[in-house]
Amino acid sequence: MLGRTFGHYAIAGISQKAVGLILIPVTAHFLGAQGYGQLALLVAVANLGSIVAALGLPEYMQRYAYRRAKCLQAAVLGVRWAAVLLLFSPLLAWSLASLLPGDLHWSWLQWLMVNLSLGSLMGLRLVLLRVAHRSGRYLGLVALHSACHLSFTLVALMADLGAGGMMAAGAIATIVALTLEAGRFWMKLVLRPLTRVKSVLVYSLPLTLSLAATFSMNGYERPWLSQALSLEQLGAYTLVAQLCLLPAYVMEPFMLWWGPKRHVLASRARFDEIARWVTLAAIGLALAIALAALTLPVMVTAMFDAAFHPALTFLPGLLAATLFRQLAAMMNLGLYHRQTGNLPLVLNLVLVLPALILIPLVIQSWGAQGLVWLLVGLMAVKFVLSLVVSQYLLPLPYDYPVLLAVLLTLMLGLFVSPLWLIVATLMSLTALIRHSRKQAGGAVLEGAK
Repeated sequence: MLGRTFGHYAIAGISQKAVGLILIPVTAHFLGAQGYGQLALLVAVANLGSIVAALGLPEYMQRYAYRRAKCLQAAVLGVRWAAVLLLFSPLLAWSLASLLPGDLHWSWLQWLMVNLSLGSLMGLRLVLLRVAHRSGRYLGLVALHSACHLSFTLVALMADLGAGGMMAAGAIATIVALTLEAGRFWMKLVLRPLTRVKSVLVYSLPLTLSLAATFSMNGYERPWLSQALSLEQLGAYTLVAQLCLLPAYVMEPFMLWWGPKRHVLASRARFDEIARWVTLAAIGLALAIALAALTLPVMVTAMFDAAFHPALTFLPGLLAATLFRQLAAMMNLGLYHRQTGNLPLVLNLVLVLPALILIPLVIQSWGAQGLVWLLVGLMAVKFVLSLVVSQYLLPLPYDYPVLLAVLLTLMLGLFVSPLWLIVATLMSLTALIRHSRKQAGGAVLEGAK
């Protein structure tokens, strides 16, 4: 049972990320570095917009994965909120087109607003399928959307519709997937009464603000970079930054399963099992980072135009930032297994307020390389703060000696010598096998349940 569930999530994650991986070189070819820079600005808008559109409801539903009534109530609220966003989307698109650099057309942003509004509904549907343990249906929806997205985007690029065509393709793919897979489901939700809104928002709104605050470290820098760099340089930086997220994509099947599962285990006081799973995942992440550091330089040099190659100097720092960002997400259960989402908001604000000031100053003084070092520092501080506070609230017996040995070796590989990357790969692989054997007995028992 557990193996089949993991298989569904793994295939779903692979299909989603495969679309992104296929489109990265194709998009770079058709748009060029300058067009890729415009796309980077649109992605920055999407990063913040997706947080606002989601309204923290997926996190609320994961928190109460064992309470179906609460999950459905959050979905009802999500439908109403998406309708509001769609209503105001033309005004939002016009305002953003007037404010943002890069000559972004109003229609591009309008398509993006539509995709964000409806995409929030698909996100809620996917969470509902996960908490209901319907991994097969989850896989079907993801595969349908991925196929539509890839097909429509390729048509738009070959028709020379540029970044705007890509935004339209994404929105149409979301509309098709929602309609074909769950059209009747959404009609039922529209007819359900909206009750207990306050109890939902008490948890979800602080999380929305918290996630929006993290935008300062995942998109806020793009408009500032567009002023310090040319669109071609911004496109090259964005390409490498996207590729450095590949290790996070590798871990996504686990995170999809683990998001609601960890709260269920915590509610049953199964803390040793939580710690074993997280230790295993952290080692797997380190292995993925080491492999990415070894292979990405070769891949970028072989697959992309020379205009993108100078951005490889940012690779070690961006991979380190990905490592700390993912570790913070894995080892923060104590922050989220609560009645409200206030604590994550407070911790994020501690980092965001300095980041809002430092990012433009650092970019102005030291350019993109200074920004990368700043992001590494901010993500490292976020990880340490999240771990310390989470452990204070909900102590978990992580295998610290193994984790420290693996992570220190990986840091040496990223910033001192590539030879250490080989050592980190072997060490991570050995630790992964050893901890997998320890976890195998527990996984068999869990699968029997």
